[in-house]
Amino acid sequence: MKLLIKLLFVVAFFSSCSGDKLAYVDIAKLFESFNYKKVLTKEYDQIKMSRQRIIDSLEYDLNRMATEIEKKSKIDKNTEVEFEEKRKRVYTIEKQYEEDNQILITSYNEKIITQLNSYIKEYGKKNGYKFILGTDNKGTLLYGDEGLDITDKVTIYVNDRFQGERVK
Repeated sequence: MKLLIKLLFVVAFFSSCSGDKLAYVDIAKLFESFNYKKVLTKEYDQIKMSRQRIIDSLEYDLNRMATEIEKKSKIDKNTEVEFEEKRKRVYTIEKQYEEDNQILITSYNEKIITQLNSYIKEYGKKNGYKFILGTDNKGTLLYGDEGLDITDKVTIYVNDRFQGERVK
């Protein structure tokens, strides 16, 4: 019920601003089309692959050691302790890399969103918009006339700005 009241309030508010320039942007489409996102995704993929190569190398050494241990009929205590320490080390590093990757993704997404918000605000001011709404298929914008969809225009604008081009 509260959502319905909020929705009615928003509709009433925007109806009262009928003379103001209003448009919306498909947030997901813009986010995926933003060149800065593509740059950071490529950077993230390189970091992730580098970390995975380290893990693969450590796991290879661990598996090689396990094979050598299996071949022996008697295992001394030092070898057993060394193997267990290596196994724990590989597991710890792998978990740390997973956490670091998540932190990096979050950080990159925050950077992308901050930059997009700045460019959208700039675009809105330069083009005389009073409101630019975002649609994300989660109910924030239930309907928008396709004539009000400026996603493609904003995508071009933010990518030009990201490339350092002066936009009129």
